[in-house]
Amino acid sequence: MSERSHSSSPWCSIAPLPSRLIFRSSSTTSEAFSKDALLGPRVKNIFTPKHKFLVNASGTGKTRLCYEGLCANWGFYFTVHVDRGRLGARDVSGIVNAFDVESRHRSDPKTASQQNLERARALFTTLLLTRLLLFHRFLETADWRSDPEYYKRQWLILQLTPDTIAPGSVDPFWRITDKLDEFDKAVQNQLFLTVLARIRQLIGRDEPLFAVLDEASMAVDKIPTRLLGGQSLLHVIIETWLAAAAGHCTIICAGINIPESVFRQGASAGFEWTSDTGAFDDRERQAHFFTQFMPPHLRDSPSGQLLAARIWRWLRGRHRVTTSFISCLLLEGLEQPHSRFDRFVERSIAYKPLDALEYIEAENRTKNWKHGFSNFDHKLRSEDDEYLFLEIFFRCMATHEGAPTLGPERFDLVWKGLARFTDARLSEVVLDEPLSLLGVARKLFPYPERGFDDDGNPFNTPATFLRSLRSHPPRTPEALAHCLVIYLTQAFSERRLDQVFSFPRPVPAWAKKKAQIARFYFDEGDNLAQSMVVPDEYESFRPLATATSSIEETIEWMEHKRGTAFCIPSSENVELLFALKLAGGAFVWVALKAMIPSEPIHSAELEAAFSNLGTDSLFGDIDDQLQSRLDQALDSLPKTGPCKLLRAVSSFPTEITVLNSLSVNAGEDDIATLSLARLQAQPDQVMQMDLFDAIVAGVVAGSKRKSRFDEENEGGYGVLETSTKRRRVTNISGFPVPVPHVSWDGRPQPEPEEEEEEEEEEEEEEEIAPKQSKGRGRGRGRGTTAATSRKGKHKAESKDGEAGSAVMKPRGRRRKALDVPVQKKRAATSKAPSDGKTKATAPPKTRRAAPERASPDPSAPSRNTRSRIKIP
Repeated sequence: MSERSHSSSPWCSIAPLPSRLIFRSSSTTSEAFSKDALLGPRVKNIFTPKHKFLVNASGTGKTRLCYEGLCANWGFYFTVHVDRGRLGARDVSGIVNAFDVESRHRSDPKTASQQNLERARALFTTLLLTRLLLFHRFLETADWRSDPEYYKRQWLILQLTPDTIAPGSVDPFWRITDKLDEFDKAVQNQLFLTVLARIRQLIGRDEPLFAVLDEASMAVDKIPTRLLGGQSLLHVIIETWLAAAAGHCTIICAGINIPESVFRQGASAGFEWTSDTGAFDDRERQAHFFTQFMPPHLRDSPSGQLLAARIWRWLRGRHRVTTSFISCLLLEGLEQPHSRFDRFVERSIAYKPLDALEYIEAENRTKNWKHGFSNFDHKLRSEDDEYLFLEIFFRCMATHEGAPTLGPERFDLVWKGLARFTDARLSEVVLDEPLSLLGVARKLFPYPERGFDDDGNPFNTPATFLRSLRSHPPRTPEALAHCLVIYLTQAFSERRLDQVFSFPRPVPAWAKKKAQIARFYFDEGDNLAQSMVVPDEYESFRPLATATSSIEETIEWMEHKRGTAFCIPSSENVELLFALKLAGGAFVWVALKAMIPSEPIHSAELEAAFSNLGTDSLFGDIDDQLQSRLDQALDSLPKTGPCKLLRAVSSFPTEITVLNSLSVNAGEDDIATLSLARLQAQPDQVMQMDLFDAIVAGVVAGSKRKSRFDEENEGGYGVLETSTKRRRVTNISGFPVPVPHVSWDGRPQPEPEEEEEEEEEEEEEEEIAPKQSKGRGRGRGRGTTAATSRKGKHKAESKDGEAGSAVMKPRGRRRKALDVPVQKKRAATSKAPSDGKTKATAPPKTRRAAPERASPDPSAPSRNTRSRIKIP
């Protein structure tokens, strides 16, 4: 069907062929693209008379820009690699592969390099000649002068789909090139000049003509440079085409890892460089692109509006991520769009979203999906990369602030596929895409599992918050403060203050009261209000913590002008500020110093840290005006008790053991230490899933540009819903999925210091907060003084962990690590040892075969040789 017979509706033109989402041949679409305020100028800046390198990460839209440029200009489209979209001729890849084999079998190593170089030049001259001959034939045959813009698109389509010339046969471009290669080189050169002159007579001497080489970076390392006289194959191609075209053709090389330092020399020395590809980093542009492909009944429904919001939350960034999902949705999933979306994300990062459970249940999808997406490589290849990403994750889960913009020195993150350029000069590298970040997070913090490998050796992945951080520890005091934000929100629920913090003996009476973290803010009537922080508070689009960059900003937070529960101040003396509400109604400020020592902390160091946390030295040497504001802020809590400011110190991974050995602070009851290991013997300690769910929430909410559906703070779509506890699935592929238990991480370590036996309080304590308000769906209420109890949560989980009935799978098959914490039936014949040790029992010799999964998850962490046999 010709383009002119197509409907101008994107829905009609694109539905039969979703693989062309990146390139749509509709004249209406191309015209709209060229007139777009951002896209039109972007293409024009690339397709100029200057030769160029177009460099950015995979999936950023380089190919689409090349297509659009060749819709508006005469030219040739070559690609070194034809991907799964199957668009493009295979002539370049055919030559590269053939030359690779041929060049490696030269018998004389002394002359091989020069022979290879001459042979490569001849092959790529012939390649360009083939395209010129076909283009000349196209111009002579088609009535292109009647509608040049239409026929420019048709010429591009012919190059993208060469099977339309000779259906079912070998790529015609490659066949012609192969035949021309048999001609004498002098004949080829004469033919080249003749056909180029005739083309110029037809289209005009001043008409631009372009040769685009896509996936050009694959030609950088494809052939060893020692076989080409010290040059890369891409150098040879550029040099050959520049000489053959003799100024009649502008070359554009698009790719990922094209080292600028190398190609600033030689034939490509005069090339311009650009990374101006753009991205879906504007919610309205992404929503407009997505909704034009949706049928009206879905686009205008509440389900469709939520789907658009979810696409922004999870898929913002590179163009290919969004277009790939739309392709999957059009191929399969219009009747179950949220189920289709969940599977798309799960295939990408081995994590299933939880923000549309009600719609998923209503869709009742039972069949497997055929299509998926796994474009990102989430493997970290260096310790520096791991450190960088951990810093990002810890900051993001506490403050929702992502990574700062990096410089060109981290270009390696772009070609690894983890980051992208956001400017046009290859100088600004950003790490802000949810699928890229969360895929790495899942690698670093896999879903807790335990079992036997095929050799019968037990293994497990961390189940608790503590062991997770010991595996990937924070390396700076600021990073530790970020981790403490999540830890404290989980630890304070039904616990007394002295059950979380360690106090010098004797423990003061006020520290034996239950405590909860308080958040202060000014309501719409400019009245000071408060709410209690609940364990799943990280699900809010409002961050838990505010990071300040000056003492002025820190004092503003203490004056309750920022509205978050924690402050990470700009001060060398303190890393974390927050307020606690004690049973009975009294409030207390907490100023915490975080330390990352390499050796045990001595008494003198601890005394100095406590001293610097005093009201007169909290922010160092400040002027009288700021000190006065600080004093007033410390007095701003509604009600204070015996202690106005609790000075605390936390150390990780080295524990503080000298609290009761201090001399300077003897008798003071406003000092304490905080150990992440304090709760490790408790069945309801903070778990790894709490950490990972908070990371997911921070990454998904990390954009300052929310979708319009998410702008309702605390209502409607304003709750992130990332807590794994929301999921209600009881098994996957017929296998029960046990709730991770603290005993999986082995015998608890002894506490750093022995505590006195706690006395029961005779005084009847006032409840911290009334019963929780009803939140949306299964979420907990927020924005009030409601407090949610976690009591009993891990008691139920403990039964699961202790039961430990075996889940059998065939050897060599890996059960997918899904985030599905469910309870399985208690096994009558199996019981966990009371000391928390894990007994390894040999795998059974006979097993009931597990049902086959139609669509294995390639994004799940690779451990294919291990069988998932649960250890009791």
